[in-house]
Amino acid sequence: MLRLKSVEDQLIRIEADLFYVRDGAVNDYAMSFVVPMKPGIDFLRFSWQSRTAYPLPYTISVHFDDNEGALQHPELDIPTSGIIPRTVESFTVHLVCWGNVTKEVPVGIHLHVEGPPKHNDTKLIIKRNKICIKGMLPARNRLPAAEIAPQQGPALLGAAACALGLVLVVGLIASAMYVRARKQIRQDSLHTSFTTAAYGSHQNVFIRLDPLGRPPSANSGSYATIASLNKYPISESKKSWFRSTPSPSPYATALLPLGAPNGTTAMGTESVYAKPESVCPSRVSYYASSQLTQVYSLSTPARSIHSNGSNPKDKLRRIAVSPGTIICQQLVQEGTYGRIYSGILHHPLGETRDVLIKTVVDGASLSQVAYLLSEGSTLCGISHPNILFPVAAVTELSGPPKVAYPLTAKGNLKLYLQSCREIGIQNSQLSTRQLVEFGLQVARGISHLHSLGVLHKDIATRNCVLDIELNVRVCDNALSRDVFPNDYHCLGDNENRPVKWMALETLEKKFFTASSDIWSLGVLLWELATLAAMPFEEVDCFELSAYLRDGYRLAQPVNCPDEFYTVMSCCWLADYKQRPSFPQLIAYLHDFHDDLGKYI
Repeated sequence: MLRLKSVEDQLIRIEADLFYVRDGAVNDYAMSFVVPMKPGIDFLRFSWQSRTAYPLPYTISVHFDDNEGALQHPELDIPTSGIIPRTVESFTVHLVCWGNVTKEVPVGIHLHVEGPPKHNDTKLIIKRNKICIKGMLPARNRLPAAEIAPQQGPALLGAAACALGLVLVVGLIASAMYVRARKQIRQDSLHTSFTTAAYGSHQNVFIRLDPLGRPPSANSGSYATIASLNKYPISESKKSWFRSTPSPSPYATALLPLGAPNGTTAMGTESVYAKPESVCPSRVSYYASSQLTQVYSLSTPARSIHSNGSNPKDKLRRIAVSPGTIICQQLVQEGTYGRIYSGILHHPLGETRDVLIKTVVDGASLSQVAYLLSEGSTLCGISHPNILFPVAAVTELSGPPKVAYPLTAKGNLKLYLQSCREIGIQNSQLSTRQLVEFGLQVARGISHLHSLGVLHKDIATRNCVLDIELNVRVCDNALSRDVFPNDYHCLGDNENRPVKWMALETLEKKFFTASSDIWSLGVLLWELATLAAMPFEEVDCFELSAYLRDGYRLAQPVNCPDEFYTVMSCCWLADYKQRPSFPQLIAYLHDFHDDLGKYI
C-alpha cells in the first residue's frame, strides 16, 4: 500500500523496492525493519491511491519516544483521519530536531485503513530512528530536497519513477483486496488483522472504537474493554491455525512493566499482527496433522465434571474419615457461606499432613452443602502431576462437610498472579517463559481429564493452585462461585456461571464439548499474560454472546509475544470443530517454551 520515495532510498542506500503490503497481505518482515534517518533528512514523503469501488477510511498518527526533548513534535500535511484519495497524491511527515542534544529518537508512523463492514482492516506501523545532532539547528522554511534542489535531476527522476511504481503496486493491492472482499462476502465470514496495543499511557488501546465511540479507560484495569476488543474470524475453512512466523524475539523472555510513561510509546514491542492463518509457527502445522486432530472426539464425553460417575457422596465415602481427623487452622479465603482453610489431616498411624480444607458455615443451606459435595467430588481418584484431587472428606451430617486437598505453598494461582501484578513483575519470579510453562501444565492436566472422558467446564486461574516449585495443578471448582463472586454471573436462568470464560456455543446453547474447554483454556492463557486481569471487564454479560458472535475477541495483552497470543486466538474460533486439540496445543506450547529458553 505504501512505499517511500527516492529520498528514503538515498538515505539507506538501497536500490530495490521495499513493500509493506503485497498481494493484499502485510509484509511483517518488512515492517520489522527500523531504518535510521540521517540528521540532514527532516521529512518522509509517501504517495498513495485507492482504486477500490468503495471508500477506504484511514486514521494516521505519529508516535515518538523522546524524554530529552531532542525532536520537535512531528507534523503531517494531511488530516489525521479521512478517506484515501482515488487519485495519486502525496503526503509528508516532518521530523525536525531542536539541535539541543545528540540522540536517536524512535518514531512510529501508525496508519490504519478501515475495510468495509465484516472485512479486514489494514494496520501498519512504519518505524524509523530519527538521528538528532547537538548543534545542528533546523533550517528555516526547510522544504523537501526535491523542491529546493532542482539541479538534482537524477534524484527527481528517481522519485518520479518510484511514485509511478507505487501507483502500480497500490493498484494491484487494491484489486486484490477487492477480490478478497467479494470472496469474503460470499463466504459471509469476518477477517481482520491484529495489532499491538501500546499507545501512550493506555495499556491496551486499539484504533477501532466501540459502537458508542467511547475511548477506553486507562485506569479501568481491563485489558479488553469494549474499545479494545479485537475483531476475530467467525470461522475458518481450513485447519491452518499455525503457520510460518519468526522464532520468539529476545524481548519475549521477560515481561516488561504493564504501562509506558505518559506520552511515550514502547516502540520496541510494537508490530503488526496478521490474521491467525499467518502468524503461527510452521512446526505446529505438523502437530495439526490428521493423526493428531482426531485424538479426541468433539462430541461430549461420556462423563463430565458434573456427571462423571457415581453419586458425589458415594465417591467421597471412598476417602471418608472421621470428623476429628481434619483440623481447620488458618482461614485462607471466605465467601458468603464457603470457607477455605489450611489445616492438618491426621492419619490413623499417627502421621499428619498439611492440607487445604474446603467447608461451609454452620448455617449453610442444603443446596450449598450439595454444591460443595458435588463439585468437591469431581476429581476424586484422578491422579496426575497437574491435577489436585481430594485426599480426605468428612460427609457425616453431624456438622458441615469438609473436603481436604494437598496443601500447596503458593496457593491459588489467580491470587498469586494478582499479587505479582501489585508488587511489579520485575520483583516477582515470573517471566514470559514461566507463564507459558504454567499454561502448558494446565493443558497437560486438562488433557488427562479428557482422556478419561471428563470435561472440566470451568477452566480458569481461580481453579488452579501453585506449589513451591511453581508447578500448577488444576483443581475442582468447589466454592469458587462463592469466594470469587465477580467471576460468575446469572443470565436469568437462576444459575451462576463463568460467563466470560465460556465458549460461544456454550453461552448460546449450553453446549459443552472438549473444544469448549479449549476456549476456556485460551482465556486462562490470557489471564496468565495479564497477571489475572478480568476478561471483558467492561462488557455486559448479557451482551457478551452478541459481541462474540460479531467476531470480537480479547485483545492482545501488552508485551505478550505474538506466538503466545496466537495460541489464545486459535482457541477462540467460533466454529468449535476448527479449534485445535489438546495434543496440538501441548506440542506448540512445549516448542515455544523451549524456544524462549534459548534466549535466557
